[in-house]
Amino acid sequence: MVPFWPPVTNAEMFVPAPENLGYSYEVQWPARPLTLSEIITVAIVVAVVVVAALGGLIACAVRVRSQGSAETLEPLLAETYRRYSEEDRRLDKSQSVV
Repeated sequence: MVPFWPPVTNAEMFVPAPENLGYSYEVQWPARPLTLSEIITVAIVVAVVVVAALGGLIACAVRVRSQGSAETLEPLLAETYRRYSEEDRRLDKSQSVV
């Protein structure tokens, strides 16, 4: 570690900002009340966030409920049918495959 020259004490090194810089880091909110348009904007943003959160919760609940039922795990068709590719296949090929 390189020492400071001339020696500086901790009290001289770490002083509060308002005393040396002339300003502080405190947040100063405006003293005026909110206007009607600002209140409406905040209300709309809050409403959109609430609707999005409720939509997400409902989607999760529906997904959990649908995955839990045994009906969703059963196949749609009870019988199996041949596929088109199986119908096109011919067993008696006359040409050789190279």
